Amino acid sequence: MGFMDKFKESMGNAKESMKKAMDEAKENMREHKEESNALKQPLEGAYIRYEVTYIAGVESIAKAKAGAIGLNVCPDKFGFRPTITTKDWFPEIDIPYDSITDIRIEKRTISTAEMFLGGGNDPNQQQENNIVIEYTDEENVKRTLRTEMLTGTTIFNQAAKCREF
Repeated sequence: MGFMDKFKESMGNAKESMKKAMDEAKENMREHKEESNALKQPLEGAYIRYEVTYIAGVESIAKAKAGAIGLNVCPDKFGFRPTITTKDWFPEIDIPYDSITDIRIEKRTISTAEMFLGGGNDPNQQQENNIVIEYTDEENVKRTLRTEMLTGTTIFNQAAKCREF
């Protein structure tokens, strides 16, 4: 077998390996998309579903983390469910309405970076789009869950969604 024959054979093997890798990548992406879409579905019986991001209040999560969480408004509870971006660290949380002692919307706290990116116009960035829920959990421990509204894209639209909520 000559050099060119070996070269053609190795190219054929490389082409076959590349096709197999591409097919596997496509399948993984399809599965990821299906899982992502399934996690974005509202809970059965929910009136509406908002997307929020975590700020504080879950003992096992030390600090605020990025990623969307589904806030489902149900007939008897608020149901917080992780999405594809938060499923590895955010637990499912159900807060029955009769366990809530206070619920309020607060102004968001902006970071220094956000202030500079916003041109220093921080009063316009400090909209009321943080949801604070104080409740008593199943072990009779008082908890405060803080989230920031993501539904609405802009800060002003997020604040409008909080008023709707």
